[in-house]
Amino acid sequence: MTLGEKIQALRREAGLSQEGLADHLGVSRQAVSKWETNLSCPDSENLMALAELFHRPLDDFLPCGGAALPEGGASPAPKVSPRKKRRFLIPIGIAAAAVIALCFWLGHTPPEVAIDSPGAAQSTYIALTALENDRDLSTEEIYQYRAAIYANIPFLDWVAFGKLGEAGKETETQQTLLSWLAKQENLSEKEIACLLAGACRTNLDGWMADGYCAVLAETFIRYPAVYVKTIAGGDFTDEERALLVSSTGYGCDMPEELHDRALEAVASLRRSGALVTADQEFWFQRLSERIKQGA
Repeated sequence: MTLGEKIQALRREAGLSQEGLADHLGVSRQAVSKWETNLSCPDSENLMALAELFHRPLDDFLPCGGAALPEGGASPAPKVSPRKKRRFLIPIGIAAAAVIALCFWLGHTPPEVAIDSPGAAQSTYIALTALENDRDLSTEEIYQYRAAIYANIPFLDWVAFGKLGEAGKETETQQTLLSWLAKQENLSEKEIACLLAGACRTNLDGWMADGYCAVLAETFIRYPAVYVKTIAGGDFTDEERALLVSSTGYGCDMPEELHDRALEAVASLRRSGALVTADQEFWFQRLSERIKQGA
């Protein structure tokens, strides 16, 4: 049962019309209709309000009923106080998203899946909404939401993600995610791997592709050694590696200030001696040549 079907079933069980439910939540009837037809999903505040209104645990409003994490190797979700639990939504409760997240955080190759494996867009939207709007998140909650976003990036349908936001503002919703990715600090190797995979395996196009290239360029500038090592040693085909070189170089072309910093990163990495394998040297050479072309 989808999230929309659950909301519809509970609404009917309570004897409420779409308009009646909308009045209870302070939203429009059209918003309720979009939830029930899976054209968009409630934000974190409305999910909590639904749980309270229908006297159900918050996990019931996760797709797949808040499916448990697979056994073996993973730590269980953190325990939270009753007060916290009312608003705490673990985004990787979606079954497919949980599997993907575990694969990345445990260092395994994720399963081959189509773009937007079930729940990827919705899980990312819920996590981003919480991180952008809830100023009372604990450190553990922030970690969980951030982990869910990066784990879903390689499988994200950007068009579907944009439609989860306010009607008519799909571009703004997509831009919010790009801006969030651009401003994250202290990236782990796995998070960088997720960003790189997202450039190869999702439906980025047009201005979104340009924005994502800029995110890649900034990531290379800040973490040049890890970036190149991940391209060379990650789970990519040579065709995908060539695409990553091209995309990163394109991102470094604009603006001029970014290009100058990219050249500095190339020079710094060359001096550092951090690249130790032939594959690392090969792809670094390809990337440095592409960056220099923009000079």
